[in-house]
Amino acid sequence: MLTSPVEPVSTVSIRLSAREQQVLVYFMCGLTVKNTAQQLGVTQWTVKTHQRNLYRKLQVSDRMSAILWGWRQEGFRRAVETTVESISLSLKQTED
Repeated sequence: MLTSPVEPVSTVSIRLSAREQQVLVYFMCGLTVKNTAQQLGVTQWTVKTHQRNLYRKLQVSDRMSAILWGWRQEGFRRAVETTVESISLSLKQTED
């Protein structure tokens, strides 16, 4: 699990919860539901609940549409950069 969670992105006009934002950022980083759950320290079912809520709020029906929406938001692009670095560090520490 990451030691510091993804910072919520407050610049979006759609009201996503902090956890929904984190899930979207992890999906944008290419993580699966299982990997996202591991990073957040929750169950896969919890991630799937956030995923469903995210899709409903964004009015999309699939992961790719949600990811494309995220890439159009500057705050999410910045969050992805930070998150990729954190995930890389986290994985490197588990290898050592």
